[in-house]
Amino acid sequence: MGDEQVLEQRILQARKESRLLISHIARAKEKTRDATLDQVAAHLKPLTNGISMSAYQTMRGHFNKVLTLSWFPDSRHVVSGSQDGFMIIWDAYTNTKTNAIRLYDPWITSCCVSPNGRFIATGDLENACILYKVGNDSDCGTTDRNGRKMSVSPTSPESEMLGSSHEISAVFKGHNEYISDVGFISNSQIVTSSGDRSCMLWDLSRRSKTMAYQGHLGDVLALDVQRSQPDFSSSQVFVSCGSDRMANVWDVRERYTTRQYPLSESYDASAIRFLPGGTSFAVGSDDGVVRLLDFRTDGEIARYSPREISRYTFQNTMPSDNYEASHLALTPRSSNRYSSNDAFQMPSMNERIDNPGTLSLDFSISGRLMFVSYSDLGVQIWDTLRGEVVGSLNGHSKAVSEIRTSPDGLAVCTGSRDFTLKIWGV
Repeated sequence: MGDEQVLEQRILQARKESRLLISHIARAKEKTRDATLDQVAAHLKPLTNGISMSAYQTMRGHFNKVLTLSWFPDSRHVVSGSQDGFMIIWDAYTNTKTNAIRLYDPWITSCCVSPNGRFIATGDLENACILYKVGNDSDCGTTDRNGRKMSVSPTSPESEMLGSSHEISAVFKGHNEYISDVGFISNSQIVTSSGDRSCMLWDLSRRSKTMAYQGHLGDVLALDVQRSQPDFSSSQVFVSCGSDRMANVWDVRERYTTRQYPLSESYDASAIRFLPGGTSFAVGSDDGVVRLLDFRTDGEIARYSPREISRYTFQNTMPSDNYEASHLALTPRSSNRYSSNDAFQMPSMNERIDNPGTLSLDFSISGRLMFVSYSDLGVQIWDTLRGEVVGSLNGHSKAVSEIRTSPDGLAVCTGSRDFTLKIWGV
């Protein structure tokens, strides 16, 4: 047996031992946990009337699946990335396109707008993070809907740079596999996650890598940056999850993970998002289960299972346009019965729950509501405190790839595989 084989076996053995120790620690923590979040919040009044949100805008313009989106800090503009090879910047108020950016690589996986709104970072399948400039210093001073000055993209209808206000500012290469997710640590730093089991920190001014983070034992599939500052301008902490079924917490100044949380025994973790305030975060797995973890308790405090969706669905009206056109078509005379004409093509709820993988998630600005997009269950709205489904977003004909709440908390944007985006509000 060669030295390389011996080394590989020792690495595999060390990984198994590490996983075992982490599981032991998790079980020890479980023994000391005396209550879950829904038990503590049981005395709270339920949201009896549910949450009803309407689609105020349907934005059409892409010619392929919308895979990713990100809000600008003014809560008015949204950028979306599609498999058609373009990013489009939209005015969510007027439902107009304000800019179209041809992608350096059409195989986009994620995008993120910088805190000052002047840059868009993208990840792709060609192992590169691309930085696009969409503004300059002279474009500062745009106001939000409350009249406050904001540093945002110049791509409003009033911008004289409309149609030409973008350029490739930098191409960051260093990962050995695809870029799965990107996030801005600050206006001058980007963090990326990759299928090569690592995350990397990049400096915009130096156009170079400043740190590589090691700790995952499989593909890193998603990350999110903590936004605990009032101006949402900088952070020192981010979280990641991946195919090793672990959630890792990172300090950008440290090369190795500061905390690790074991998740599902059998399913990859594919979506992760901080709650407002930055002390808790949620992780969604391919089995459809979302776990809420808290730094203060150093562990899981709540779990949201797709089984709860079936209970909510059969207690409430099942919308005919909920998902994939007519899985759940209802008779005009009954909101609780399937149409006999369509019964042969409708799988049971249990069959649909067998593969409900989590695609994306986000929170309301208060953290009370959680919006979760499932591969086969549409978009569901959860009461995070009571652990109950309180509504859904129905309107897309195919799965929602990404869902994001606006910075001011007044709107939710969904990007779908049906080529469209929708803006939702109460």
